[in-house]
Amino acid sequence: MAQVTPAISVVLTNAQIQQIATKWAQVYFVGPQAQATMSLTDLMNAVSNASVSISIGGGSVAMSPSFPPPFNSQPAAAQDDLISYIVQVATGVPL
Repeated sequence: MAQVTPAISVVLTNAQIQQIATKWAQVYFVGPQAQATMSLTDLMNAVSNASVSISIGGGSVAMSPSFPPPFNSQPAAAQDDLISYIVQVATGVPL
């Protein structure tokens, strides 16, 4: 009989949400070509209200993230990075 592993459920703290939003802002809004397009509050809202469907199999990973505005207009790579940061923090991996 196959072993069934229970799903992981983690509730992020406000400090973790701010850490994720700040890290994303540092990557995307700091530098000579950076241009801030939203506030840290908007980023924290995106972290708090993100949803994602992840499918893993056959050597591939597919993600379908969904974010509230204005974050939903960010490029796919930027959205993927935010999901990665959320998963890292939720699983205890340092950013």
